[in-house]
Amino acid sequence: MINSDISANPRAISRISVEELFGRYTYEIPSKDITDADFLKLLILYGENGSGKTTILNLVYHILATAERKGHRTYIAKQPFKRFEVELADGTRIIARRKGDNLDGAFEWLASKRNKILATVSLPVDERKAVPGRLPENIEGKYNEVIKTIKDLDLQLYFLSDDRKILGQAPEAREEEEEIYVSEREEINERILKRQLDLRYKSQGLPLDEAIENLVDWIRNQAFRGSSLGETSVSTIYSDVIKSIAAYPSTPAPYSAEQLNQLMNTIDNLSTKNKEFSILGLMPPLNMEEIARIVRDANEATKAILLPVTKPYVDGIKARFDALEEIKNLINTFIHNMNDFYIDKHVDFDLTEGLRIFSDRGQKLPPSILSSGEKQLLLLFCHTIVASEKSSIVIIDEPEISLNVTWQRNLIRALLDCVGRGNFQLLLATHSVELLTQYKNHVSKLYNLANSAKK
Repeated sequence: MINSDISANPRAISRISVEELFGRYTYEIPSKDITDADFLKLLILYGENGSGKTTILNLVYHILATAERKGHRTYIAKQPFKRFEVELADGTRIIARRKGDNLDGAFEWLASKRNKILATVSLPVDERKAVPGRLPENIEGKYNEVIKTIKDLDLQLYFLSDDRKILGQAPEAREEEEEIYVSEREEINERILKRQLDLRYKSQGLPLDEAIENLVDWIRNQAFRGSSLGETSVSTIYSDVIKSIAAYPSTPAPYSAEQLNQLMNTIDNLSTKNKEFSILGLMPPLNMEEIARIVRDANEATKAILLPVTKPYVDGIKARFDALEEIKNLINTFIHNMNDFYIDKHVDFDLTEGLRIFSDRGQKLPPSILSSGEKQLLLLFCHTIVASEKSSIVIIDEPEISLNVTWQRNLIRALLDCVGRGNFQLLLATHSVELLTQYKNHVSKLYNLANSAKK
């Protein structure tokens, strides 16, 4: 029995079923190797060269992708298989299947749940086995129903392919160009156009630069949300202070030593926390020590006045810290993990200046100066963190590319550490012995069930 907690991650992939891939391979994933592991967080595919690992990852991505006129359905049409199914933990199944003896070309694309078909469409292909950009009216309506059904899952997809390009949040210009490639391929030589697109893509800047920019923008948005939540409490401070003063009796009410100690402890804790938040630019430096000193040094009658007046202010500051605590911890986890990998460099973060890279001598470095392995790590972490906000599946083909053995050993732990308990799943294909041995309970070996059937 597989004991994954399905309720904790309902949008994770619970099963991949492949029938007659390349006319040869039939797989059920996860395989019998996985017996007691949370594969809804981490699922690793392993198989011999040529067994279809990369094709399976691509099919998972394209069958779940909802962007229109980007070549997703054409990719499926051109791959030879009889049936390909992705089942999510909540029971939703997205299926591509063919009738008769055909293994490529036209296919039926459908979504179902608990044996009930939610939407289905039979997609035709042209003479090049590509799904037309413009579908007949009677087909387009059904096609849109399938698109809407999958969109309603609110599932984020990221695919780091073996050529180290990120799909799922590709640059807008790149996506538009890919649409041209799909819709006008009958009129333009494919090889020449593809070369032109690749050259244009390279001229638009490094994927790493964009990944860093996306991460910084995402963190700033999270910080703004948290700050806004805390600000609601801060805005009540002044009215609470005025109410405390207005309700204060002419003769100071007595206060207990416990009340004073609680307030002083809270101020001391906020003072320590403020240093952590201000380093990241999440909060300005606050002179909490001065407030504590004033309260401590006041005479007894003044303390009786200061306690009820100071408490609303302290509570408001605490509310802002509490609201920003999660994003602060995430930033620190990200920085800690990145710096565990880097040797003669380190990264830090400031809300205003963004992500910064420094040499061991304190010199600020551009991302372009990083080695291929260092770039690869930073790219992975940036996209993984951004993906952690929603239900997400991050697909990575051979994450070990450009990474040394030590980095391979620590990579998955660090990535999962950064996403915490979010609805997040890593789907990998690898040949790395380090990854396979360290996470053997998460490894699904590709057994060809067609061979078993013949026996």
